Amino acid sequence: MPLDNCSNCGKVFAKSNRDICPACWEAEQVLVDKIADYLHRRPSSTADDVLAELGVSQPDLVRILRRGRLKGYEQLASLLLCERCGAPADRGTFCANCRSVVLQLTEQPEEPVEEDFMAHRARQRPPAPRPHSPSVEPQQGTQDLSGRPRQDVWRDRER
Repeated sequence: MPLDNCSNCGKVFAKSNRDICPACWEAEQVLVDKIADYLHRRPSSTADDVLAELGVSQPDLVRILRRGRLKGYEQLASLLLCERCGAPADRGTFCANCRSVVLQLTEQPEEPVEEDFMAHRARQRPPAPRPHSPSVEPQQGTQDLSGRPRQDVWRDRER
């Protein structure tokens, strides 16, 4: 498993499918249970009531809502605003309209690169000449594929 730093406390942990360590997950779960219990007992409570009565900080509550850990509580939706347009978001960082726009933008294929780096590099610098032995000039048809003289030792042998 890959290691990662917890986004809450900064400790290193073995990352699974969460971006926070198990200790912070447990602490957050206690907070989620506390908020859910409060909203179950007082269904007409607003987000401001939850913040004031339970002493939860607004960033903590927003983080829990963005992770989708308190689903079904519409009275808390006023805290989640779309980061793109500012409209209320039901979950995550974008509202439904902006989420579909972002998905369409990310699904479009990238435009092809007109020239790749190696072709550009080849045009910038001519290839260096290959060194060969000046004393031995190969005859026509006696070079191998790399341009070096072939060594046909086997022809000189007696059978």
